[in-house]
Amino acid sequence: MRLKKLFYLLMISFTFACSSNSGVEIEEEPSSDYDAINEQEILDYLADNNLTATKSASGLYYHIEDEGTGDFPNADASVVVWYKMELIDGTVIEEAPTDGFIFGLWQVIPGFAEAVRYLREGGTINAYVPSKLGYGDMSYRSIPANAVLIFKIKLLRVGN
Repeated sequence: MRLKKLFYLLMISFTFACSSNSGVEIEEEPSSDYDAINEQEILDYLADNNLTATKSASGLYYHIEDEGTGDFPNADASVVVWYKMELIDGTVIEEAPTDGFIFGLWQVIPGFAEAVRYLREGGTINAYVPSKLGYGDMSYRSIPANAVLIFKIKLLRVGN
């Protein structure tokens, strides 16, 4: 438990350090309510691509392609996943190697963590993440502020 608290303190410190002039590409835009805008962007994307998705209570839209057959991860699980992240215009931002990427669910944006928790080992999901569950009103690297993110995620393994 102490390690978890230390990790959170380090993450908070890192967040404040990144928001200063430390050379990390994070820019804040004026705060505005993008919930309705993001929702319409997601609905338009789904309609334009003839896709269906379920909306969770948090505002995440998702479509489970295959639930998988292994264990479900809990909120503080370490997982190995393959994923592809794109902007709603189709620009690919990042793709994990085929053998996956290991991380703790507490280390990622809320929309990604929520999507992974709908899967069992071996499962695949498409997640449409509004900015409030992503990077919010901050731009980060090549992700613009208030951006909807689209993920295709395969949960390869729960645990290291």
